[in-house]
Amino acid sequence: ITNIAENNPTIYAQVQGGMYVPEWYAGEDVNGSPVSSPRCEDAVPIVFSNGSNNSIDFVVALGGSISGALFMSDGSTAITGQTNLGVNVWKGNNPCDAEHIMGRLINPADGTFLLNGLEPGQYYLRVFNNGDSHYIEEHWDASSQSVRNCADADPITVTVSQTASGKNFQR
Repeated sequence: ITNIAENNPTIYAQVQGGMYVPEWYAGEDVNGSPVSSPRCEDAVPIVFSNGSNNSIDFVVALGGSISGALFMSDGSTAITGQTNLGVNVWKGNNPCDAEHIMGRLINPADGTFLLNGLEPGQYYLRVFNNGDSHYIEEHWDASSQSVRNCADADPITVTVSQTASGKNFQR
């Protein structure tokens, strides 16, 4: 990266389409090895030395992903043609008080979604309506029926290099 203004910027790395967890540069450990974090509050500003060639090593961790699809109430007809429906990902132990991690729109051609670059842990999913769709927001549960109350949502465990697949919603 060149021509960065010298106003103590932070650096964020994201590998598009992969299972790597997007991370912020968080400095160095006691041995001088690079440290990174998925949380922006851990980011360390880069301090430039006047006239020097600054070089920063960066480490990103391998994560996992969640995939699934949105189906009509019959459980087999995919919801297609929707450009305003997506899936939000929340991380934590309580589905009603979890940390929002990301949101992605579904593929309008086939109603599928892929949420990748997730660090290992427990997650909850919720369909969101980003426009004028008549679909309501619902949470994922293991029966694939979808639930409206966050307390009824079921957790999904994400592990390194694995895809938790078949996390479908039935609307």
